[in-house]
Parts: sequence; C-alpha cells; structure tokens
Amino acid sequence: VSFMTQILSGLEYVHKNNIVHRDIKPSNIMINGDTAMLLDFGIAKDMNNGLTVGQFVLGTDGYMSPEQAEGLSIDRRSDIYSLGCVLYYMLVGRHAIKTGNNDHETRMAVIQNTFPRAKDNRPNLSDSMQRVLDKATDKNMMYRFQSCNEFKMSLENNGELKNIITIGRENCDVIIYDLKNKVSRHHADIEKIVETGNDVWIYKDCSSNGS
Repeated sequence: VSFMTQILSGLEYVHKNNIVHRDIKPSNIMINGDTAMLLDFGIAKDMNNGLTVGQFVLGTDGYMSPEQAEGLSIDRRSDIYSLGCVLYYMLVGRHAIKTGNNDHETRMAVIQNTFPRAKDNRPNLSDSMQRVLDKATDKNMMYRFQSCNEFKMSLENNGELKNIITIGRENCDVIIYDLKNKVSRHHADIEKIVETGNDVWIYKDCSSNGS
C-alpha cells in the first residue's frame, strides 16, 4: 500500500498539469529501496491540447481502461483504472486481465470480461480493500475514484471509502468558472463522515492563498 500511495501522489501532480500517462503497468514501475517511481511517459498526453480521442489504442498488456480499449476519449480516470489493475497485481500476484493472442483479443477482454475479485484468489483480503479495488476498476469512469488523491486517501484510511467532493477550477467534481481566477485549481474538499448514525461534514481549504 505504501508503494501505491507514493505512485498516486506523484501521478496526482502529473494530472494537475493535465498530463495523462496512458500506459501504467507493473513493468513501468520501478522500486528502489523504499521508493516507488512511475516510468516511461513516452505516450503521455497533454490534455491542454484537447481531448484524447483514441484513433490509435495505446496502452498494453490488459492494463488499459475500457474506454481506452474502445478508442474513446480518456482523462485522468483512465490512469486510475490502470493503477487499480496494478493494485490487483500487487495484492494477488497475477494480472487481472490476461493478454490474448493478439491486440484485438486483449482489448475485447478489457471491454467485455468482468473484472475479477481479488478476494476470490486471496480470501484474507479485507472487504474494505476489495471495495476500494472495485471502485478503482469500475468499467464506468463516472463511478471510479475521480482523482489520485481520492484513491490515495481511501488506501491510507485502511481501505475505507471516504465521501469527498472536490471544488476548484480544474479536474474537480465541482468546477467553478471564475473569470478572475480567484478560486484555485483545487480549491477545497468537502468530506462526509458517518459517525454513529450522524453525518459529519468537514470542509478542508486546499487553496494556495487561503481564498
């Protein structure tokens, strides 16, 4: 989990600069002592130049997202799916999606096959961690973690899912279009916590200038 949170922290920085990696898989991750690093940005996409529409399907080895396999528009949530596949590999020791005899078979497996449950191969895995994995690899990108920070916070909270809404100008759940740019890119988090039947809401200022 510590290695995954390191990767998520680094990738969150990349995503905030509107870059999507597009080829996250175990062979593109290097472990050096206690440090995990994401490598090979050779096919990364600068989203500032417009939507990435898959005229050519990029990504390999069954770690591409369903929308990437279909050649549809992708964003940072495609990388989150791929990291979910990496997390499955870390927990189970095998690939979630087996590569086919050719690229077409692999793409069809990503699109059509049900994502395997890690608990079926590792029964001692906690239910909460399975829920995190399910959310990260949901075929519908709207139901996945919407940011690496959200993914990371769930892992750091012993696998418990947190209900968080992000607010800001870019890459947030709630986008505020402020012509004067008074609202920062990631302005705030609103988190819902359930405690003994009561809903507790926490507002966290994430702006750089306290606006």
